Amino acid sequence: MVLWIRMYQDRLAGLEQFEEFVDNYKDTQQYEISSQLTSLEEAKKEFESARGKLLQEYEEFDEMQFRSERKDFQKKYHKVKDFLLEQQGNIEGVRSIANSTMMNTSFTKTQVRLPKIELPTFSGDSTQWMSFKDRFESMVHEVAELSDIMKLQYLLASLKGDAAPQFEHVQLVEENYSSTWQSLLDRFDDAKKLKRDYFKALMDLQPMAAATAEELTRIVNESRRLARGMERLKEPVAQWDTPLTRWHTKSFQKIRQTSSMT
Repeated sequence: MVLWIRMYQDRLAGLEQFEEFVDNYKDTQQYEISSQLTSLEEAKKEFESARGKLLQEYEEFDEMQFRSERKDFQKKYHKVKDFLLEQQGNIEGVRSIANSTMMNTSFTKTQVRLPKIELPTFSGDSTQWMSFKDRFESMVHEVAELSDIMKLQYLLASLKGDAAPQFEHVQLVEENYSSTWQSLLDRFDDAKKLKRDYFKALMDLQPMAAATAEELTRIVNESRRLARGMERLKEPVAQWDTPLTRWHTKSFQKIRQTSSMT
């Protein structure tokens, strides 16, 4: 029994070498990525095996401690794996472009590094929901190669500001991805509410703080953004005679007031 306890503790600490690799990673180590991924999977299997054996043989185990240790192990495992997969993707992207270029130009020797694409973020502003939803679904939600636990990690990392606290204590387990994504859809993916929020944002648009080109550009760009959002929601903005006239009159009055003070 002492042997199994020691083996379990050894496997539990087995991720330290991978964390060290991640923390000190340099581009010159990219040739190690594949073997690190293989070793990482082996370490996970060995940990689960030792844990299972100990649960069977050791009657005095602390259930809460075992759960906590496994949760911590899983968290570290996925953090390391995500990093290794990201680096592997970068390497494969570079190789693909390099091979394609060599087929057309035999003299090129320049190695190309693909730029990283940042995950979209969502802070709870309903007028930014549709844009976030489109990008997240394309980059993460609809990617079959990603596991649900990886999708959940990406989703939680994308939530900022007012959108984040509701999901602060969501456990990183595969079954929580669908429910978390559905919670966001239930809260924000409502066409009628979105129309009202867009219109309110348009009516509440902050007037020009000064008679400058920058302020005028801000007003125009934000107005266009909100109008396009409502067009996508099938709102007939072209026939908005009364509300748009009211808004333009209000805006021009504020612009004239600002101009008269300068």
